[in-house]
Amino acid sequence: MSRSTEQQLNTEYEKLDKLRSEQCQSLQSQWETYKNEQKQYRKKDIESRQVEFDKELAILDNKRRQKWKNNDSLEDLSKKELSHQLLKKLEGFDLEQGETNTGNILRLPTDFLELFWLLEIDMPITKAEILEATDQIKKKLKEY
Repeated sequence: MSRSTEQQLNTEYEKLDKLRSEQCQSLQSQWETYKNEQKQYRKKDIESRQVEFDKELAILDNKRRQKWKNNDSLEDLSKKELSHQLLKKLEGFDLEQGETNTGNILRLPTDFLELFWLLEIDMPITKAEILEATDQIKKKLKEY
């Protein structure tokens, strides 16, 4: 091999090396740009979802507060109004829903329990006692 061919090969090799290093740097810069764009996109997406989530939480929080206000105001209602509320709830209550695995024993929602307690009426424990409790409520209504 002559010196000129050797020199040509060396310059050719240097050109290829330079080209490869430029391509590598280009790919690295493209990758960095892509990563930064993705970070910004994801950050915006997270922020928008966070805003939506905060709105939903605020709505749920307001509903809970209203429910607490409504429960607090139960004590302010007259016994007559409480009796009417309890009668409506008992009439609308599905006995099959409140039935437990043991048969006749009922599971009533806590708002029922609170109304029974405020009216000073014994809670019905079985299906048969529901009618008795309803009669007691109707009697109390006549007294008010």
